[in-house]
Amino acid sequence: MVMKKEKAEQIKRSIFGSAWDKLVAAVDDIGGFVVFHDTREIAADENTVSILGEGNCADYERFTLLLDNMDKFSVGGTSLRFIYADTSQFENVTAGIVAVEQTDYNSQLAEFFEFSTKAELIQMLNAETDGSRSALTLVQIAEGGKGGSFSVYGVFSALTALKAMLPPQTLICSHYKHQFWVYVPDTDIAPQQLGEQMAECVKKCEITDEFGAMLSQAHRLKATIGISLHGSSDDGSSARRMHDASFALYEAASKRSGVCVFSFESYEQQKNDYHSVLRFMRLIEQNLFIYHFQPIVSAQDGEIVAYEALMRTDSSIGLGPLEILDIAQKQDRLYDIEVATLNNTLSVLSENQAMFQNRKLFVNAIPSQILNEEDYDALAAKYGELLEKVVIELTEQTEISDEKLEYIHARLKKAKMQLAIDDYGTGYSNTSNLLRYNPDIVKIDRSLIADIDKNEKTRGIVSGIIDFLHASGYIALGEGVETVGELQTLINMSIDLLQGYYISRPKPVLLDSISKSVCDEIKRFTLEASGQIQKIYRTSDGETIDLSKLALEKYTDVFIDSGKVTLTGDKDIPAHISLTVKDEADVEIIMRNVNISVEAARESMRLGSSSRAVIVLDGDNTIGKLGIFVPRTADLRLTGSGNLSIISEEEDCYAIGCGSELSCGNIKIDMSGRLDITANGDKCIAIGGGRNDENNSITILGGALNITCTGGSCVGIGCISGNANVRISDCGINAKILAATSVGIGSAYGDIDIDISNFSIDYSSSGNKLCSIGSLEGAGGSVKISKGQYNCKMNGKDIICIGTNGGTAGFELLHSMMKLYAEGSAVCGIGDRSGSGDISVVESEMQITLCTGNGFALGSGSGKLNVEGGKKIIKVNE
Repeated sequence: MVMKKEKAEQIKRSIFGSAWDKLVAAVDDIGGFVVFHDTREIAADENTVSILGEGNCADYERFTLLLDNMDKFSVGGTSLRFIYADTSQFENVTAGIVAVEQTDYNSQLAEFFEFSTKAELIQMLNAETDGSRSALTLVQIAEGGKGGSFSVYGVFSALTALKAMLPPQTLICSHYKHQFWVYVPDTDIAPQQLGEQMAECVKKCEITDEFGAMLSQAHRLKATIGISLHGSSDDGSSARRMHDASFALYEAASKRSGVCVFSFESYEQQKNDYHSVLRFMRLIEQNLFIYHFQPIVSAQDGEIVAYEALMRTDSSIGLGPLEILDIAQKQDRLYDIEVATLNNTLSVLSENQAMFQNRKLFVNAIPSQILNEEDYDALAAKYGELLEKVVIELTEQTEISDEKLEYIHARLKKAKMQLAIDDYGTGYSNTSNLLRYNPDIVKIDRSLIADIDKNEKTRGIVSGIIDFLHASGYIALGEGVETVGELQTLINMSIDLLQGYYISRPKPVLLDSISKSVCDEIKRFTLEASGQIQKIYRTSDGETIDLSKLALEKYTDVFIDSGKVTLTGDKDIPAHISLTVKDEADVEIIMRNVNISVEAARESMRLGSSSRAVIVLDGDNTIGKLGIFVPRTADLRLTGSGNLSIISEEEDCYAIGCGSELSCGNIKIDMSGRLDITANGDKCIAIGGGRNDENNSITILGGALNITCTGGSCVGIGCISGNANVRISDCGINAKILAATSVGIGSAYGDIDIDISNFSIDYSSSGNKLCSIGSLEGAGGSVKISKGQYNCKMNGKDIICIGTNGGTAGFELLHSMMKLYAEGSAVCGIGDRSGSGDISVVESEMQITLCTGNGFALGSGSGKLNVEGGKKIIKVNE
């Protein structure tokens, strides 16, 4: 990690220069980052973290997701520029700069309006003598009523009109954005009257371009003006004159009087709030709001269903949302906040309609500041049907009269907007009040969500709230989710929607999706919770079924009774659903990227008695817990080009077939894909069963099989106590068995009928009493192995590589390569040391290596041994 930090510093110096750290310390609207893709590490400075709204830039997945969305969906009143650096000299590294860009209209104005310089203004102020009748005004130009959009030509026209009406010696200097110094050096007009004339001039000016061509006569430009006079304070310096004019402008904006002349008495009364309120006034008049958007997601699959718009300001304002609302209340400007919020957020929605096709926008409203008819009608006329995408969010902490509440409901209904109640569980929260509000969505307050996974009492309260909300027809939203424990607990309680830092922090972009890891957690927790109550889905012939969706809908079982059915799913997330084929049914089941697993000790898939099922594999499929149950009267065929992984873990377990006490049906595998089997338990069977009462067969005609078994007593392919009827050809098998007692292919204690051809088998086992192909003792029947290669390695006490002990079974090896290695107390290579079966080896190569105190390499105790051609290398204790 130290080396990585050093490399990050090296890259930063190489790309950004040695002065970079000093630059980002001096400003907060630019930041740098370095991404190491090989180790998934992020090196990002504090400015980057702040600009992007990501509290944990060390999270590789969340950070890169944010970068992917930045260029496409940047919104919120601030332009975010994303600049990638050339990192070709570094391997697996991406580096770049993120910057906040804001349009400075004054710099554009300077291209065609001749401003005086501030140096000239200061020189004029300092040259004033006693008795001067000068007026220094600070003029702010805005679009009246809304604090909305600005036109460069509108401001240009206003300044041009002012310059024409004022004396020729007047100086006009750019101050900040839409604020301008206007210095009138000598005037007989009273200050208040001068300001009113200037304001009227702006109001009546015509909008033209820089060449004087008429653009518009209709506009809502207005000027707010603060005036300071020579000698109006004890300190006559230019700095104090500018300060006084600035305060007068603040006072004019606060009082909405349009014009205000500096008064020392007023300044003494308001100077403590002056700077904060001054920034607030700039925020309102220049509409400097920006917005971050926090995703609200479905608690079923993690898909984004809505965004909540959260008010922010840039660094030049530096006020938080609560500060803004506090000042707005004191200045009687809450209504302006409401107007700006609705107009600005709907503007974002309008500009990003593709992102809101199936999503909503939550907008926080101030209950006491409902838009008047004029402003609402203007909003509705501009955005029309887009209002249907809006969810108005109110807090229950503010009591609303029945009359006003009825008015809100009527307006929302007409526009097809929805209503959400915020902070439920605090303030005025109670059943009767909630019914008064009658919302569509109820947001359960963070105070009830915090550490809910650790507090049983809180869990009881919240569970009751959710049940009540569902019973009343309301959607329950858990807000402020900050930990994985809170997430899982709420999902277990059947919450509908989720919001919080753990899911995604508010961002200056509209994320198209939350991080995959969190989304997968939500799906997994939902699927786990869905298995708590049995719910059965019955299929229809020809139907395609998404098992993941069924699991999200709380189904626990799928019942297949006839015809052809296609099952799909999410191969990475298990659906806790059990599949059942009806008794005597004849079905074809296409499995495409299916992943199923059951919580209880029951089969993930069960064939009914006398049923016939063909499973066609497509893609990557997984079956967990107990595998596919094939009873003695059923037939199963596995086919297709896909893959199947079966993981069976129970005390008495199997992958395909049945348990140690039951008789298995017919099993046929002719797939071309891969079959991976893992079975772990006291008694384990990979393919087969405990008995074979119907003389059924196991046939493997293709595919690549990987078998791993561990436990007390294990069988790879075959039976434990019944007769093993096994046919294997045209496939490859890799098997590993770790058990006290085991048989790879055959029967532990029954007769054998085994035919293996055109094969490649690698087999290894260790334990106490072992057999790779054949039976552990007393078997009759036959084993025929032809045209293939068999590699076997065994370590144990009592070992039979290929054969049986004390039986009558015959063994035939034709045109094969047999490489056998065994270490144990008593070892038999090929045959039966005490039995009477015949052994025949024709045109085969045998390499038998035994390390034992009691070894028997080839043949049987009293049967015939026939070796024709081939090559034989036998080593015992060499």
